[in-house]
Amino acid sequence: MNALRIFFCLAVLLSSVAVPARAQRFGDVSGRQFDVELGGAGILFSVNFDSRFERGQRLGPGYRVGIGCAKGGLLVSGASDRLSDRGYVTIPAGVNWVFGKPGSSHTFEMGAAITCFTEKVDVHYADEFVDGRYCAGSLSFMYRFSPVKGGFACRIGLTPLFNFAGNTAIRMGASAGYAF
Repeated sequence: MNALRIFFCLAVLLSSVAVPARAQRFGDVSGRQFDVELGGAGILFSVNFDSRFERGQRLGPGYRVGIGCAKGGLLVSGASDRLSDRGYVTIPAGVNWVFGKPGSSHTFEMGAAITCFTEKVDVHYADEFVDGRYCAGSLSFMYRFSPVKGGFACRIGLTPLFNFAGNTAIRMGASAGYAF
């Protein structure tokens, strides 16, 4: 129950940081995005803020931070007979690079993230469980739709997950939100 309280408090705090602000240059948006994601670096569900390092740019290097929640262990492959029903908070943080044409709403994102958990999470891989960990890594290969003038934005793609014992899993991620 405490994990859910922490999640909602941090989600409210994160959403207050993402106040819409328009860039003055060429009438474009500032390259910021606030979204809700299923799968991806947040494991099950997360609320995220994404921005470019260079102010006023929609393309190039940037960062993504969020807070989420999940339940049970991470199933990498095989049966889930040892996964618990215990919930925990996830905190994904990473860097990414957005590629595309400057005037296009259609772009491609590549990135890497570390996700920390408030509980030790068992990872099931190849019929054996790896000891619980407090962190996992992920990559992102995502199609992004983000209108040049702002508005509804979405992402969908592959988000391979790996733990630091060398086990990996190919997963999907999808998000919907608002670009400003």
